[in-house]
Amino acid sequence: MKVRALDGVDFEIYKGEFVAIVGTSGSGKSTLLNMLAGLEKPTKGEIEIGSTHIEKMTEKQLVTFRREKVGFIFQSYNLLNTMNAVENVALPLSFRGVSKRNRLKQARKFMDLVGVGDQARHMPNQMSGGQQQRVGIARALVVNPQIIFADEPTGNLDSRTTMEVLRLMQKIVREQGQTLVMVTHDNNLASYADRRIRIVDGKIVGIETGGRLAEETHIEKGVCENETNENS
Repeated sequence: MKVRALDGVDFEIYKGEFVAIVGTSGSGKSTLLNMLAGLEKPTKGEIEIGSTHIEKMTEKQLVTFRREKVGFIFQSYNLLNTMNAVENVALPLSFRGVSKRNRLKQARKFMDLVGVGDQARHMPNQMSGGQQQRVGIARALVVNPQIIFADEPTGNLDSRTTMEVLRLMQKIVREQGQTLVMVTHDNNLASYADRRIRIVDGKIVGIETGGRLAEETHIEKGVCENETNENS
């Protein structure tokens, strides 16, 4: 039988907003994040970021879109162990053809912003989990993305470091004007967001607003469904 991982999901995200997509394991939240980031395509519906319909893009166009418009923050940090911190942060800029001097300069700027400027020459295994995640956030920011996606970004951190990283993410949204979409199963973590989109069995069951008001200009809207085949 066909199982709908997402079913008629319809919402908008505003420029400069911190949004949490909240749901339990299997609710469809990670599928939704993957589709918003252009990693999966909906079987039906549309996803618009800025004025671009990404569901119509070819795989080559999606690769370019992700490289130029999107920043990612991962639960497992995804730092390369063969590179030091500043080289990890600078890496996305190398794909854009930025000179080594300029990309390292930009990388140091964002490492200072997230509070790990003094860790520039440290290898990942020489840093704590919280420091590694800050490096990961700097790497997401260095490309000046249109939108940042964070998948359970504090899942490997202790409670104190989790709060520090979430406050940092709040600060970045408010001071840098970045748009951040975070997937989480934790209601407490979601409370740091401006809005919380709650998803159960592939459907939105509620949207809660808190914190500052969103700006008028939206950068993403979409109605999407995604079906998977499952043997009955």
